[in-house]
Amino acid sequence: MRRAALILFVVTFFSVIVFAQQQHQKKVFFDTENKKVYWPVEKKFFVKLSESPDSSSPTYLLGSKDSSKGFQLRVSGIHALQWIDTYKGDTSLLNFTADGERPRCRINLKGTKFVSDGKDFYGRGLIALFYANDKYSGVENIYASIDSAKFTIVKDTLSFIDEKQYLVRYYAVDNVGNISNVQAVSFNLDLSAPVTKPFVNGTELLPDMILSKNQILTFKAFDSLSGVKEIWYGFDQNEHLNRVNSPVYLTRLKDGEHTVYFYSVDNVGVAEKQRSIKFSIDNTVPVVNLLFDGDYFSSKNGIDYISKRTVLKVDATDNKSGLEKVEYSVSNGMFSIYQAPFSLSSYSGKVALGIRAVDKKGNVCPVKYFNTVLDVNAPQSKYTVTGPLFKNYNAIFISSKSKIAIDALDDLSGVKDIYYSIGNSNPIKYTEPFSIREDGRCLIKYKAVDNVNNSEDTQNIVVLVDNAPPKIIETFSVANLSEGETKSVKIPLSTSLFLAATDNTTGVSGIWYSFDNKKEQAYVGPIVFDKKGFFNFYVKCMDNLGNTAEKSISVEVVE
Repeated sequence: MRRAALILFVVTFFSVIVFAQQQHQKKVFFDTENKKVYWPVEKKFFVKLSESPDSSSPTYLLGSKDSSKGFQLRVSGIHALQWIDTYKGDTSLLNFTADGERPRCRINLKGTKFVSDGKDFYGRGLIALFYANDKYSGVENIYASIDSAKFTIVKDTLSFIDEKQYLVRYYAVDNVGNISNVQAVSFNLDLSAPVTKPFVNGTELLPDMILSKNQILTFKAFDSLSGVKEIWYGFDQNEHLNRVNSPVYLTRLKDGEHTVYFYSVDNVGVAEKQRSIKFSIDNTVPVVNLLFDGDYFSSKNGIDYISKRTVLKVDATDNKSGLEKVEYSVSNGMFSIYQAPFSLSSYSGKVALGIRAVDKKGNVCPVKYFNTVLDVNAPQSKYTVTGPLFKNYNAIFISSKSKIAIDALDDLSGVKDIYYSIGNSNPIKYTEPFSIREDGRCLIKYKAVDNVNNSEDTQNIVVLVDNAPPKIIETFSVANLSEGETKSVKIPLSTSLFLAATDNTTGVSGIWYSFDNKKEQAYVGPIVFDKKGFFNFYVKCMDNLGNTAEKSISVEVVE
């Protein structure tokens, strides 16, 4: 059979060559760009004279009787007709190129390749790139045929979309009709993915099967063409897939439902769509947990804080046979049957809770202990004022530059939030120190809440906001000059200036003055002008919150 197939292939291939030769007759090619003539070696040529380069002009065949049969070219390459002008002694060469060389053509299959038993397999995205070159006249076209189809011109590439075995035949033709050797390439296009099945101890894994940790998982995959290259698997959604290199042990899987994800890839890169099967691991031991209904806070160190209002619930589950009973103990006491949620309102401070469960087959889970702290005390808060502050008996004076900060402490679960309100406003959560801009009396309320919602009683402070500066009063001893008359005065020698200030809220803390931008000094008594000249007099006054008033007076002292 193989010999008969080989003979059929040779006969078919020979007929393809004959067909190609019949389709592409030899012809003369004139390169218009370079003004060159390419002549097929097999084609005879004749020499004629003409009166004009015009093709319609009469021509006259030259040579002897034998030359009328034409001249035969034997060798490819540049040839020349030599014209000798015997009168002038000049020689001219009329060149042309004889082309009897076949072009060369090749194919490049771009894609993932795998060879098995002498057969070439390719995967998805396969394309065929064709290349050709010619020594003389240049390549005119490349022709290709897929299987038994008619040869057609190939512009750039060929692509393949059907899964099967292909036979691609191809050749190139140059510009004078020389044909390259007809070549062929045979390959298989593998587009189908392999199929994978998981097995547990030799039995195929089916959905919702219950397994034990001692069982072993294996995978088998089948591919009808290029064969299986690798198998990948992973458990549960967040796990990275691993390559199967050996049997997979289930000992690391926890109790409960799991999903195994798997797929395989064949030798040309075609991957099976990822599949999954759900199954369960049964460790037979119930699982218990403690739940808190109501006020509850879990600290970073693992301690659970609750209040007297908190209700405790025991949560127990078994993944197979079901629960027989659930028991709990308080402060290392006797175990009691758990029937309904309970409270620890009669306790305070740290309370140890132990929980255990038994399933219907007698499997007992180890006692699970919980460190629970009953927090019954509310936090305590206090305020501080930074910036301008003045206290007069029970009165607290601040300005808009003052910042009121509120801090709180809690000895167990810790402070959760602080709330405050200004005047009749609704309470807001405290986040940073705040200030009050409007003058007058203001009531501030605040309280702190801990992490189990114990709330302290509302605290109150009353502050008096004073943003108004004091008022400066200057009086000269000269008649007809009094406070505020002018910013520029003329006074005689030995005139005295009396300074005073008033403040309606916190009172005046001091008065300072200076002459002509010199050193400032505190005012302690009348100022006497005992020198003639011009003086720039500067006065500053400050109240007990730091609110400042300033005044400048130009003084001319004369005799």
